[in-house]
Formats: sequence, structure tokens, C-alpha cells
Amino acid sequence: MAEGGGDSATQCQRRFCYELTDDQDQMTWIRQRGKAKKGRRTIDRGKSGIRLDWRRRLRIALGAARGLAYLHELADPSIVHRDIKSSNILLDHHLNAKVSDFGLSRQLSGDGKGHITTQGYLDPEYYMTQQLTEKSDVYSFGILLLEILTARKPIDRGRYIVREVRNAMDKAKDFYGLHEFLDPVLGLGTKPPGFERFVDLAMSCVEESGDRRPR
Repeated sequence: MAEGGGDSATQCQRRFCYELTDDQDQMTWIRQRGKAKKGRRTIDRGKSGIRLDWRRRLRIALGAARGLAYLHELADPSIVHRDIKSSNILLDHHLNAKVSDFGLSRQLSGDGKGHITTQGYLDPEYYMTQQLTEKSDVYSFGILLLEILTARKPIDRGRYIVREVRNAMDKAKDFYGLHEFLDPVLGLGTKPPGFERFVDLAMSCVEESGDRRPR
């Protein structure tokens, strides 16, 4: 997470104090192509001149996962972020990922109701329960992983990234049959270490049922 300088809890509300950073959000690295097709965006070198290759993207994903795990498992009381998305993942000059923007966050001791997350990252169970839970954050994290992999928007011109990847996925094929979805900037001529586990994790996070998603 964006480093906290402390917190203050009262009966009515909880306040967090954070370091003032000059970090870039992940969206700074994901640039719209001039003539992009199918909503594809390229994860670019950005201002630092660093290309986000496979290993760097794995590091970003791991950093975001650790921040989310802190909120769910170590914070007391546990916190549902409610707005996990690429623009809320900050990257410092070492490309360390930090979860930021807790404007919609709620303690798990609450009813889970209120403002909802950004469209495209929203847990489908919300439409039935009108509540956001830890598993809702997990769903949004799965969308984030698919963005890291494909550099595509969650929703573009009626195409939903989860549905597109799920329909194309074939584990019997090389790269799970997802060549056309992979960001070319990755330069994956051969399958990199951890590719299948990364895709499997992303797709398990975006299961329709929260009970089938990982913690």
C-alpha cells in the first residue's frame, strides 16, 4: 500500500494518513495507441524509459496482491477497498506497486453497502446482493491481472475482457490459445515462466461466484 504514517479511529470513522508521493499510477504506463484496435492499449516505457516486460509486470502484480492481502488479512478491522483498478495502483521509480485511493473503502464490520467500484471491475454478484466483499476486491484484482497481460480495457465497445479471454482460452494450445490477446510489448516469443499460473489465477479471480475465487 501507499505507505501510511498512522491512522486514527473513532466510533464513527477511521482516518488514514499517507506519505506524499510523486508516484505514477499504472495508467500512466498504459498509453492509448493512436490507431488502437479492439480497445488495446500498450504498456509503454513511460517517462522513466523502462519497458514493462514480463518479469516487471509480475513484480507489479505481486506488489498489488500484497497490498490487497494487507487490507483483507492484517488490517484490524479488515478493509474492503471497493475500487481496485489499474489507475489506483501506483508505481514508484523502482516499479514497486502500491495500492492507493481508499475513498470508497469500508471496514468489513460494516454492511458493505454504499458507493460501488468502477464499471468493468465490478463484482457481478453485486447486482444480486448489492454488497461488496473481500471477494469483490479479488474479482477486481483479476481484471487488473488481465489488463497487465493484455493491455486492453476491461470493457471496450461492448466487449468485456473476461468474456473475450474465457471464450478464446484453450489450455491444450500454446499460450493457452491467447496469442492475439497478449500485449505485443511483452515480446513473448516463447512462453515465459509462470505464464499458465498467471492466467489461471486471473481467471479464478474473475469467477462469477465469489465462493470459487481465491482469498
